[in-house]
Amino acid sequence: MFFFRITLASFDDEKKSFFIFPDQHALDESGKPPFSEKQLCAHTVFKEFVKDTKTSIVDVSYELFKTDTAINESINDDEFNQLLQNAQAEKLESNDISITTGKKNKALGGKNNLMMYGIIAGAVILVIILIIVSAVAGKSDDESSTSDVSEVSSEISDESSDTSSDAESVNSDNSEYSDSSDITDSDYVDTPPNESDTSDYTDIPPQETNDSGYTTGGYSGSSGYTGTSDTIQSEYTISFHANGGEGTLDSIKSAPDQYVVLPSAADVGDKLTKEGYKLIGFSDNVEINYPLYDYKMPYSDVTLYAVWEPQEYTVTYNSNGGTGQLSSVKVKYGDSVPMPTEIAVYRDNLNLAGWHTDKAAKTALQELKMPAENLTLYAVWSEKKPTSKVTFHYDDNVMVRTVERGVMDMRQDFGISKDGYIIAGWYLQNSPNALDYLTVSQDVDVYAKWERATYITITVDQSYLNKSPLKYKLTLDMNGEAKLTLPKVNDRSDPYKHVFGCTYGYSTKKQSGEYGVIEYYDTE
Repeated sequence: MFFFRITLASFDDEKKSFFIFPDQHALDESGKPPFSEKQLCAHTVFKEFVKDTKTSIVDVSYELFKTDTAINESINDDEFNQLLQNAQAEKLESNDISITTGKKNKALGGKNNLMMYGIIAGAVILVIILIIVSAVAGKSDDESSTSDVSEVSSEISDESSDTSSDAESVNSDNSEYSDSSDITDSDYVDTPPNESDTSDYTDIPPQETNDSGYTTGGYSGSSGYTGTSDTIQSEYTISFHANGGEGTLDSIKSAPDQYVVLPSAADVGDKLTKEGYKLIGFSDNVEINYPLYDYKMPYSDVTLYAVWEPQEYTVTYNSNGGTGQLSSVKVKYGDSVPMPTEIAVYRDNLNLAGWHTDKAAKTALQELKMPAENLTLYAVWSEKKPTSKVTFHYDDNVMVRTVERGVMDMRQDFGISKDGYIIAGWYLQNSPNALDYLTVSQDVDVYAKWERATYITITVDQSYLNKSPLKYKLTLDMNGEAKLTLPKVNDRSDPYKHVFGCTYGYSTKKQSGEYGVIEYYDTE
């Protein structure tokens, strides 16, 4: 079995660890399951971490482990550490990535640079004006005039130099904020671009991305710019995509680098619909199924995608002529509908075979997915007791038994054996605990766990027949017990095993006297 150990970290060093169990059959060419960013982003712990920390980038460290120990998909840190301590978990690989969540940290710096450039530009313009005035006045203005201009120019130049020095000093003092090398594309581009975007603006080239669309700084699609940096739009457009649903929403506009109030699901839920689902918000990534809480407008047109959550519907159970009542349950759209049979619902001389949506049905449904509406199930009654198949998996073999539904004692080997080993227990898939009893209400698979056998020796005394003792080497079963069929002790057809008038048998205790007291006997 494979599993990932995930560690999340935010920009303010908050951390969270948890475990993800990938599809055990979806393996790559190296025989290992690939890491899925989609599965990570959909995980409840990841969503809560982003919501609690409101961080713009989540640093993710993941480690892939393999174990032969049967565990379920709710392993905690204590159980994980126990696996490591017992050398029951093998680390196969590890990696670090970063994922952008749609939130933005405020960028610092930039104002000091603008001030410095403004002062220098003003000084240069003033010098040019003075030179032009001097040229218009002509050469009649003698060298003193030219000297005056030169002196003024020199003073302005000195002032500009001093101002530039002051600006550089300020810039240096605030270098941790104004260093342009700290500003990356991810400060401007937050979401995958709208495919229909025809904006004519280009300010910052996009980061190189891998096939998944993620860079070391988070998610990055194309930059959304196609012009030059000296032509920035005052407003950009947010468009809304139904993402599998129906309906449309009007787009909205906003100035870049401003926080935008997105439409609430409650206000627009009647305009965007999807059968069996309810709208819970919008996301800038179609693969992420939780909504944005804060959104800062980038320097490009963007498309936000509807985020849907399955609706819950009510299942009501009708005893269909029987006695007793079963409480209704809530089931999410698309989930399996519960159809229990071991319940307090009865009908004279009949057995509850299962449930059906048709009141007159003679056979029960084996499985049913929850539709986008409330549902009533009717009991299906049968003269025969309902049965299910139990499939026993051991090594590469299977054994199938059809049994009556009910409670089944699993503390036995069911006739399955292997030299030198015993079945230590039967397990449900991914369950860490062996079954003592199994409630069979539908077809089910169980899996054997082997361990080396423990043997005991049983000696049967035959001195009363002037014979050597019999010795048996027996294997202890999973309950620590051994079964032995003892040989017959009073065989009247064999004169060497029979004396008329005597009582024969076996005892688990050493006897005294001529015959003593026996526990298993055969007498004349």
